[in-house]
Amino acid sequence: MDMLENTTLSQSDLVLPVASFAESQGTFVSSEGRAQRYFSVYKPLAERQSSWQWLLDLAPACGQQWDLETF
Repeated sequence: MDMLENTTLSQSDLVLPVASFAESQGTFVSSEGRAQRYFSVYKPLAERQSSWQWLLDLAPACGQQWDLETF
């Protein structure tokens, strides 16, 4: 998973294009334990998703049954 092309990608068997922090949205937990929401500033390119969305989409291929309520 990466948002920029680099030398590691040329050696990879599978590459997943992820959205940058400015193109994604989600929630993180601060060091104080507070859930903080963040929103995208730019619309990502068609093939890009947030990294958590890729993991959620690929879970069934790995035999996992995840949904958003799991997190």
